[in-house]
Parts: sequence; C-alpha cells; structure tokens
Amino acid sequence: MNPSYSNICKGLASFDETWKNKFKNNVNKLKDKNKVLDSLDSLNNARNTFAHGGSPSTSFVNVQEYFRDSVKVLEALELALKEN
Repeated sequence: MNPSYSNICKGLASFDETWKNKFKNNVNKLKDKNKVLDSLDSLNNARNTFAHGGSPSTSFVNVQEYFRDSVKVLEALELALKEN
C-alpha cells in the first residue's frame, strides 16, 4: 500500500479515529500544505512507475524536494500519535 495521504488517514482510523483527526489537523496547519501533499503524491507516483518497470522522469533534485516535503507529513503523523 502506498503511503498516500488518504491511505495514512484510513490506516490511522482503523486504529483510532482521534489519531486520524489529529493527523489531519496537523497537516492542515502546514503553511505549505498543498505543496507537501503534492510532493507526497509525486513521490508515490515516481516509486510506482519505477516499481512497475517504467522509467520515472523525475529528476534527483525533484525527488530530494519531494522527500523533504514528505518528511513534514511524517512529522505531522508523529505529533498526532504523541498528543494526548
């Protein structure tokens, strides 16, 4: 399963609806939320293209930027799981 925003939300909800809501709130607070979520999608798409035998056209510089943005999603997830 790809770590897309919707899959992360579904996974969290299967454990605890509060975790999902906290995660979504944390992501919504990101000043560059749309760019971060677009980067996560782009990283997933590049990975899928490569994994299925394609030739991703994404440059290394773009992958670095997508990764840096995607770390913000991980930080929002970690914060949601730590919050009481």
